[in-house]
Amino acid sequence: MSEEDWIGPHICRFDEPDIIYMEFHGPVSLEQGREVNRRHAEWGRTHDNVFFLINLKELDGIHPTVRKEAGPIMAAMPLRGALLYAAPMKARVAAKLILTAVNMFRRESDRLPFHFVATEAEARAGIERRRRELGLGAPAAPPAEARQASG
Repeated sequence: MSEEDWIGPHICRFDEPDIIYMEFHGPVSLEQGREVNRRHAEWGRTHDNVFFLINLKELDGIHPTVRKEAGPIMAAMPLRGALLYAAPMKARVAAKLILTAVNMFRRESDRLPFHFVATEAEARAGIERRRRELGLGAPAAPPAEARQASG
């Protein structure tokens, strides 16, 4: 993992070919959240399809302004699904608010499916299922192998 992946105590990175991986540790401040949103907008402009893979185990809230700003940014992205894992109730509520708001900005046919699961493995399997539903090819290398090769 590179220094660029970190935003304060949080991780936000792009895993080729199409996964935006996020991991939150504690509260997300206004500055940190805006950097997450900036990266989302950038990656959304440069890719045809993206999926969120989000570890919410240690999320302790998201600044309200960031929540408001995230909806339109994510609605403009080619976001095809979101799999969230290890989420305690407070984190589920925060994430569901944002993702439900995203769907308010999308056409019915473009609604973002999102699911909460227990583990990263289940979340990655969910992304694979969604890729198949959309007729998208599988990644060239499994994410773990790709990370080991670059590390």
